[in-house]
Amino acid sequence: MRHSNHPLSKSLSSHLAFCNEKSVFDYIEIPGAGLSGRIDGYDVKIGNAAFCGIPLHSDQSFNGAKVHVKLNGHYAGFFGFERNFREGASNVIAGMKSNSALSFLSGDNEAERDALQNLAGKETPMLFHQTPENKMDYVKDLQEEGAYVAMVGDGLNDSGALQQSQVGIAVSDDVNNFSPACDAILEGSAFGNLDRLFQLAKYAQRIILASFGLSLLYNVVGLSFAVTGTLSPVVAAILMPISSISIILFTNGLSHLAAMKLKLNH
Repeated sequence: MRHSNHPLSKSLSSHLAFCNEKSVFDYIEIPGAGLSGRIDGYDVKIGNAAFCGIPLHSDQSFNGAKVHVKLNGHYAGFFGFERNFREGASNVIAGMKSNSALSFLSGDNEAERDALQNLAGKETPMLFHQTPENKMDYVKDLQEEGAYVAMVGDGLNDSGALQQSQVGIAVSDDVNNFSPACDAILEGSAFGNLDRLFQLAKYAQRIILASFGLSLLYNVVGLSFAVTGTLSPVVAAILMPISSISIILFTNGLSHLAAMKLKLNH
């Protein structure tokens, strides 16, 4: 499990850290489903209900996330997880919702529906028991409707949707570990800044356009002097690097001010 990048695998591996490590043969990981292998002569399967052949609603004694276990084809039970949202999740959802249409896709059960609806509102689409293919197809459907999709995920089961979306952001608690194909990797500890990072990206677009405008102005003024012959070659040679440096200072200064405004300067 410690080799899996799924958040539940990481949590379970940490919980069972006191156990002796065993050699695993015929190891297979199916993203969004579970793990299987052979340990000390036992065929082991660990994952979601469908992967282990357990009816989805067979046991309602625990409403949190479950990781089921099968040994030699016999059901052995499950590990239950009380879900805690990442720090700053409520602020991120509120910030994103004010500028974007949100959807929640999860491979787990519906235990967190009420908590999520309290944060995002009942009108926000929430789909559970989603396979990696379901998530990717959902992104495709939104794109076919003309939406520009940014996908945020934290596991290999999100890899298809991350790659399909126009902007894919993988949230990782350890950026040195393998992460699915994406456009950006966000440290888990910085998740609370996600909505402000999107705002910073919008500021950056405006700053780039403004720098192009300033550069065009420099060229128009310089060309007018060159045509009239009122600018000596020496002065022109001095002004060219100065104009480039001023553009760099302009973009860096405005970017710094935008980050300060969004309180992202740490």
